[in-house]
Amino acid sequence: MTEIKTKQDYEALLQLVSFNIYEKKIGVDILKVSEVLRIPKNVTEAPSELVAGIESDYITTVGKLEDRLLILLDLNKVFNTEQIELLGSMN
Repeated sequence: MTEIKTKQDYEALLQLVSFNIYEKKIGVDILKVSEVLRIPKNVTEAPSELVAGIESDYITTVGKLEDRLLILLDLNKVFNTEQIELLGSMN
């Protein structure tokens, strides 16, 4: 792994991931993206009763791809509008 000694070293390693929440485009700097998946619709389905409960409100679909369990979240429910406004105001 790369040694980080300065702010410039850190910033050089960042990658931007963007997504839409409440019709706002949000970008998040992260240190590492290990993989980006294209998920075929035929491997996903609505969450079953096994994941029922308050936490399932955040889950849009579940699925299996090869030997992986996929859980897709509804970011509009994960973050509330106040949190999104706060994220939007940050530089």
